[in-house]
Amino acid sequence: MSTRSPKQAMDAAVEAARWAPSVHNTQPWTFAVSGEEIGLRADTARKLPIGDAAGRELLISCGAALFTMRTAMRCEGYEPVVRILPDPDRPGLLATIRPGAETEADEPTWVLGGEIERRHTHRAGFADVPLPDRFVESLAKHEDDREGPVHGGLPSAGSTPQAQVIAVAGTRDESPAPGPRRK
Repeated sequence: MSTRSPKQAMDAAVEAARWAPSVHNTQPWTFAVSGEEIGLRADTARKLPIGDAAGRELLISCGAALFTMRTAMRCEGYEPVVRILPDPDRPGLLATIRPGAETEADEPTWVLGGEIERRHTHRAGFADVPLPDRFVESLAKHEDDREGPVHGGLPSAGSTPQAQVIAVAGTRDESPAPGPRRK
């Protein structure tokens, strides 16, 4: 059972969300706490007008922040209760999250939670070394094992590592995100 109050869990969730990955580290979100509920809003002023004109990366970034808050809340001892697009009259309000029933986080959640503050932006270059065929094949097998539509094929093993990973990652409309420290 949790030794932390719902308010403490909410504070930890918002604090953890600042570590969430976002497109070019723009952190295109705002949070509003009302009672025992956190509202996650898209901050469209931080949308990249050239690189993300449609706002897709902004929404993926907000999804990463939501995932991070959910992970943090579980690590704080509460099952998060999330409502996606809770108010059709306010499209900028992407989700609300509040602490639900007390719970104990499982080991994978603790691992994710422990990685939240280790996340950082990589600004250096990448090695121009092709990925091994075996690695690309394992990504393809993993992709084949998943449900849902696939939006593209796999790159050839001779293409650059960046092209290979981007091509594989871009086949899905999903974006998992990290989570906080075990207390």
